[in-house]
Amino acid sequence: MMRQFRAGIAIVALGVWSVLASPVGACAFHGYLPPETAVDRMFSADRVVSLRPSRSDPLRNEVVQVFRGAAGAGGAADMSDLIDTQTRLRLTANPGHSVLFARSAEDGTWQQLIYLDESVQPVMAQVLARLDDWIMDGDEDRFQFFADLLNHPHPDIQALALAELDRAPYSILDALQLSPDAEWLLQDFWAAENATHVPIKTLLLGLSGADAARIFLRGQFEDGGLPGGALAGAFAVALIEIDGQAGLAPVIEAARRAGQMGTPESVALIEALAIHAETGGRELQRNVRFQVSALIEAEPQLAPTVVRQFGIRSDWSQKAVIERLNRAGVFTDPAVRFDIDQYLRAAAQIDPLFSQ
Repeated sequence: MMRQFRAGIAIVALGVWSVLASPVGACAFHGYLPPETAVDRMFSADRVVSLRPSRSDPLRNEVVQVFRGAAGAGGAADMSDLIDTQTRLRLTANPGHSVLFARSAEDGTWQQLIYLDESVQPVMAQVLARLDDWIMDGDEDRFQFFADLLNHPHPDIQALALAELDRAPYSILDALQLSPDAEWLLQDFWAAENATHVPIKTLLLGLSGADAARIFLRGQFEDGGLPGGALAGAFAVALIEIDGQAGLAPVIEAARRAGQMGTPESVALIEALAIHAETGGRELQRNVRFQVSALIEAEPQLAPTVVRQFGIRSDWSQKAVIERLNRAGVFTDPAVRFDIDQYLRAAAQIDPLFSQ
């Protein structure tokens, strides 16, 4: 009966906080939202087909195979311009190849997903066979499937794996069986064509355990350095992941500096600390929470970000320091006071019960 009572109080408090807290994508850092992937687009598609130029008219397209939706839905008229000239020439030279497309169930637009050659075809066949299971809450299987493809020699499959893993919440990413190749991840890391993969490559470097990755990640915070924007969060998560307690100090210092300057990087850095307070080992969790308490004691302007990021994750460890600052009248802005009040109210309902 007591367990049911505690659960009921927790649901009420968490419901209040989840409504009032700013929504944050589980897989995204503040200011960074990973783009939709091929799998995401197939989830929301009413039709998935492979196309190639028609044998009778090379300027038109024909359906090679229907993977989702009725075979007769969406005739050739709405597919005639889907394949660009360069891809059309490549397909003409390779009769066994095709291109996978998905049609949005929302607005009927077609989106090109991936070029199907001899290497990509069997991978996508497996993806399509698992799609219904993944839709029905198969996140762990989905992300492990793509984790196993990280070191595939085909560049399109590597890119597909990176894009999919970029959508994984860090708690899932951290629990996957991974063997990231740090040398490959670091190759042309800052090249413009690799820009979309920098956040996930950064997180994978942290999970690689490689010395080269450790040196690279430490270098981002040396001499007062601070990776910009959402990358600050990814680099902070990765550095703490690979360096443990030793990686915490430079991240805390970076958050302190960013908070003093009022830069947006402070939000991403606090988010990184909240992630490790949730997913790290027990000793690391304790140290993160202790260091964050000391940080907001010294830099109270960071308190609103802390209560949002920790509150979203149902972490009430900052209750004591927030209460102390609140009683001292530190928070005067009405919007800040509102966030502080909601955090303290939720913590008051949950924390005493679960600390017994």
